[in-house]
Amino acid sequence: MGLDVVLLVFSSLGVTGPLRLLLGLSFGLIVPGWSFVGFLELDSASLEFALSVASSLAILMVIAQIAITLHVWHLLAIQVIVELACLPLLAWRSRVFVRGVHPK
Repeated sequence: MGLDVVLLVFSSLGVTGPLRLLLGLSFGLIVPGWSFVGFLELDSASLEFALSVASSLAILMVIAQIAITLHVWHLLAIQVIVELACLPLLAWRSRVFVRGVHPK
């Protein structure tokens, strides 16, 4: 969740450079997929990581394909939309993790 918030602040302030590039790539590879895979509560960390990366790439490719098809390609806007979409799921997941409360 911290990475999501940091990138959202960087995007809002217009921060550029290698740090934002590294954080953006890390975010894109892990966070969108983890927003969903984290709720599966699998017992294998390597499986969760692999599913998170694969899901993230699939989600971002579908979003990119839709944006290109609709001729609305704007990378910063797509990044902010994905960050805002992941934030509630990550907040819910962190609440579950910290308090030990299960949503079942």
